[in-house]
Amino acid sequence: ATSAPPTAPEAVTALRAEMLAGPWADIVNELRRVAENEDRPGVRDDAVLTLQRVLLAAEGLNAPAAHWLTVMDGTLLPMLTELGERCRKARGGLEGRTAMERSARLAVSCVAKTFLQYLGAMLATATPAQFAAAWLAVLDRMEALLKNAKSEELIEAVPEAVKNMLLVMSAQGVLAPGAPAGLWDTTWKRAAVIDAGLTPAIVGARG
Repeated sequence: ATSAPPTAPEAVTALRAEMLAGPWADIVNELRRVAENEDRPGVRDDAVLTLQRVLLAAEGLNAPAAHWLTVMDGTLLPMLTELGERCRKARGGLEGRTAMERSARLAVSCVAKTFLQYLGAMLATATPAQFAAAWLAVLDRMEALLKNAKSEELIEAVPEAVKNMLLVMSAQGVLAPGAPAGLWDTTWKRAAVIDAGLTPAIVGARG
């Protein structure tokens, strides 16, 4: 006996899965490649900005919740690390380094905005320990990037992005005293390394 043809919802779900694994993933990977490897500042910056638009517009694809953990860990955080390394090794004098740090600043924004947009999806699929690991990985990469920052813009952008993520996570009840997996205490220890002003006081709490 032949199997019944897929229903319309099943067909749509299958098509979305095919797009995410195929054309969508190809676009994301190519934009990441350009962002990491391109020497022309304008092209590099445009790749980061386009990647951000592609990621934020993907909400309509209704990707599986686990998809965004994979994107953070497999695409965005490695890109942030690579751009940090390129800042450290930047050539072309002050102009070359400033341009490289501008690209890194755009990447910081891309990571922060994507993380916050898909925060609910990541929480829905991850165990508390998995989510804590993903979040602390974001803080680790932000800290590492800040160590390589020389420009005032990037030095200010990293703590500001982290502060915004902290505020949103607190407002949504994710970051609260007694949160699972030691998230509260560990977060503030890591955040204070990034900037001494990132304390529980910014969310109206005591340490």
